[in-house]
Amino acid sequence: MLEDQAQIIETTGAAHPPPGIDVVISVLNNVPSSLYLDATYIFRLLSNAEKFCTDGYICIVVAMDSESQVELKISDTGCGIPESFRGGLFEPYQQADSSLTRPRQGTGLGLSIVKQLVQSMSGTVDVESVEGEGSTFTVKLPVALPSLALPKPIVVLTVLSRLTVIYRQQRTARLFADLWGQYGLTTSLAALDVSFADLVEDADLIWADIETVSQSDALKHLMSVDLSIKLPTLFIVYSDALELAILQPALSSSTRVVLVKRPVVMHSLLEMLRKPEAYTNAHNAPGQVKGSFALPRPHEKKFLSAEPLPNGGHTILLVEDNMINQHLGKRLLEKLGYDVVAVSNGQEAVDRVVQQNFICCFMDCQACPRSLSLLLQ
Repeated sequence: MLEDQAQIIETTGAAHPPPGIDVVISVLNNVPSSLYLDATYIFRLLSNAEKFCTDGYICIVVAMDSESQVELKISDTGCGIPESFRGGLFEPYQQADSSLTRPRQGTGLGLSIVKQLVQSMSGTVDVESVEGEGSTFTVKLPVALPSLALPKPIVVLTVLSRLTVIYRQQRTARLFADLWGQYGLTTSLAALDVSFADLVEDADLIWADIETVSQSDALKHLMSVDLSIKLPTLFIVYSDALELAILQPALSSSTRVVLVKRPVVMHSLLEMLRKPEAYTNAHNAPGQVKGSFALPRPHEKKFLSAEPLPNGGHTILLVEDNMINQHLGKRLLEKLGYDVVAVSNGQEAVDRVVQQNFICCFMDCQACPRSLSLLLQ
């Protein structure tokens, strides 16, 4: 469930200017392999984080707070919440910016619904936030374990236990260092301009993103060194196959690289970190990049109705500020055979209507200025 929702957010993250955000999931070892949870409040918290975060990370950490209570922490490096607004944060229709053309829109019901759902399950939800730095929502819930639930097998990372993180975003680098530390690794941070000698000293594994690898002479040199020389394995986090082109031809010939496709599901990578040699060079076998998500299939228009589309074009204007809802709405309309132009606020909608004809417009009640209804007539 968490992986599916993170994948949606990672896909919609393409709407943000590069390099976008890292979506990270970590389910700690003390969480049972099966757990009954309601996905609704998780989706709304993730949606809220995605709306207000354009750089850095969105992180979900799941742990057992006690034998019968689960704790979910959803953190982001977004704009944060003004102190004056936090007291009414979970009240309905509350928004820090209520203007009709604000870049981050919505009805103000999302967090109110989250609180009601969590309280109905005898749980609690709290928030910590620093304006300009980000927010952390903590949900604690009593949970019912399936009668046949088995404890998760624990992978102990003791053989290759020293991991160095070098990442484009320092806050994201610290996040990965902290999270991998919770799995038993000894972690350290390195700067982008680190020398090759300093990078490989006292390290068994190196964790980096593809943007950093493309700019670091030390990391590029590590890729090219022959495997017979004992050096750390390089884990490279990337978003899509097109990004890998910037590392060619060095990537194709490298024998010490393991590719990790975003979103990063940390608990599913433990075996890769324990035995990295089993996963190196997988990028040279098409379709066999282990531990990664499959790329989405090319879009195919499917007409669910035999009725012909209206004459004079079949383009729909979709006005939706929530990027997850926008992405899903666009896909649904495209499956019906329509072309879709998606915008994020009322002013953008007005500008597109002036430039182009649409057969109809889908929007929520707060997304557009009053003048839009006149322009659509």
